[in-house]
Amino acid sequence: MARKQEFEREDVIDSAMTLFWIQGCQATTPMQLITEMKLSKSSLYNTFQSKKKLYLECLQTFIDQRVSVYRKIFEGNDFPVALDLMFKRHLDALAIKNRRGCFIVNSAIELSPHDTEVEALVRQGFQRIENVISKGLVKAQEQGLVSKNHQAEALAKFFLSSSNGLSVMSKSNPERESLEKIVKIILSVL
Repeated sequence: MARKQEFEREDVIDSAMTLFWIQGCQATTPMQLITEMKLSKSSLYNTFQSKKKLYLECLQTFIDQRVSVYRKIFEGNDFPVALDLMFKRHLDALAIKNRRGCFIVNSAIELSPHDTEVEALVRQGFQRIENVISKGLVKAQEQGLVSKNHQAEALAKFFLSSSNGLSVMSKSNPERESLEKIVKIILSVL
């Protein structure tokens, strides 16, 4: 008979995600995960099978969380307000997270060049976020809130890549004032 799990999966995923986010996947050892997640070695491997599968679940969880947050932002506000709010929240997160950047961007940089599973998940995550932004843009263009000078899909790619660039910039220059100046220029595209 299988032993009952004595932990909350969501809690251990969150603990593992934090460690992967700070250190990266390759620098994180199974022993560090066991300590951070407060699991035994057997529980770690019985539940997740491998460090890589755990990492992929953490990345998927983060993507799902981001998409949910962005949907709420873009569905609950006019597009210009939503975009400003998205960037403000992004800057807030970059400031709080001790130069962690964005977990998706970090995964793209660290693992996507040589891991097809991570690459596919990162690509899917970026596409889902881009779709949320694009949907808001199309609606805003139809309502006359945003110019139709650029295709919504191209603008969504621009805003997403700009946000990703801020994540990278924040690792070497985390000064909020500098990042806010960049955001002001990004938003001027509208």
